[in-house]
Amino acid sequence: MKKYWVVEDHLGGGLYLMSENTSEKELEEVEDYCETCGDNDSIIGQFSNWKQLKKEMTDDEGWCPYSDEYLQSVFE
Repeated sequence: MKKYWVVEDHLGGGLYLMSENTSEKELEEVEDYCETCGDNDSIIGQFSNWKQLKKEMTDDEGWCPYSDEYLQSVFE
């Protein structure tokens, strides 16, 4: 099953995918600090579907910052 790197965008707060074959250099660039605001995108991890991602992002109290519908749309 194909996996994707899931990254959280520091400006828009949304998620985007990068291929599992993304080079280490490209992944390091994701976490470079933005010259405009000083923040950076965050790599959440590697996942093959939205359910794995939801499990990772859900806290001990059952709260996830993104809806199921949104997480599904990221993988479509």
